[in-house]
Amino acid sequence: EMVHGVNVVLDYIDGIERESEFSELAMEHSKIEGFRGTADFVAYNGDATSAEIVDLKYGTSTVQAINRKGEINTQLLCYAALLCDKLPDLQNIRLTIVQPRSKTKTKIRSVDVDRQTIKSFEERVYNARAIADKELQGASLQLSEGSHCYWCKASRVCPLKTTTELNRDFGEGS
Repeated sequence: EMVHGVNVVLDYIDGIERESEFSELAMEHSKIEGFRGTADFVAYNGDATSAEIVDLKYGTSTVQAINRKGEINTQLLCYAALLCDKLPDLQNIRLTIVQPRSKTKTKIRSVDVDRQTIKSFEERVYNARAIADKELQGASLQLSEGSHCYWCKASRVCPLKTTTELNRDFGEGS
């Protein structure tokens, strides 16, 4: 079953027209501290004005690129914002989820977004971060890492998680 799933992803990636690509591209935003992520696969054209981000989901619970309310998948938007920060000429991005074990007929789901959509998302993230930082100034936080972190929408900017990951990757005092 896993071999079949990997082949679905590889077949899809093989069909993407591209001049440059990255697999497991780790990115960090230059203006929003702690905002980072690792996209499974990124391909872009020669002048870096259009790209596609592919995210593999191996679970059976269906994950949409865009839901019925028209809301674009937040994780994919994060990757798109990070990629736009890395490639400033980027104008159009296809966000794709490949989910070979999904219980739906459609195993590959995509949505196209433009630079303005990404800029609006970045502004929301930046403003939310600024509000949180202001509210938390001087407050004593009682953060605790645990299984609940898996579902937390703030995990990408959580100071406890960020510090823990830095210490794990680079040792204490990073």
